[in-house]
Amino acid sequence: WFRDLIVAQIPVEWEKQLGKMVLEGSINQSETYQNKVVIEAIESIGHKLSKSIENSPYPFHFQVVINSQVNAFALPGGEMVVYTGLIQKAKTPEEVAGVMAHEIQHVLKRHGLKRIVGNVGLWTMVSLFLGDAGGLTALLTQAGTELLSLRFDREQESEADLEGMKLMQNAGISPQGMVTFFQQLSTTEDQLN
Repeated sequence: WFRDLIVAQIPVEWEKQLGKMVLEGSINQSETYQNKVVIEAIESIGHKLSKSIENSPYPFHFQVVINSQVNAFALPGGEMVVYTGLIQKAKTPEEVAGVMAHEIQHVLKRHGLKRIVGNVGLWTMVSLFLGDAGGLTALLTQAGTELLSLRFDREQESEADLEGMKLMQNAGISPQGMVTFFQQLSTTEDQLN
């Protein structure tokens, strides 16, 4: 509960800045996918999902990156990356939407930020937060680059699944795509991070 209290005090603007910095440091421009039809389809799905969120403090941005991994990730603040491997593995747009809805929920529930706070330690965060805002920003930036390798705990994954399905329903997208895609992944060696 204490971690959640600390996270609640971190301004959304810092979170957005963190997400942008991590994205810039992790995605090489040469890796971005240039097929306009695919990019527009991903953006369309993303905007349909994000438009159905009431009072979201996050402006979601979507990028497609050339990578054979069956994966997508969302960073604190609303930056999302979808790998071409995920697009190729999915059989329907609803399956892609299911993964994206799941990732959007990680942002809305601030799971990434909670993982960062958990990794650097609560007392470090408290002392930095109460004293040096610049130090907190530097610490979050350093921890943010490690965010790409962190895994969410089972409770956070379950919450993202459940809330992601609700988000799909609110957006008028069948949540069956999420169910079938995650079932398919569970029976193969491909696993989302």
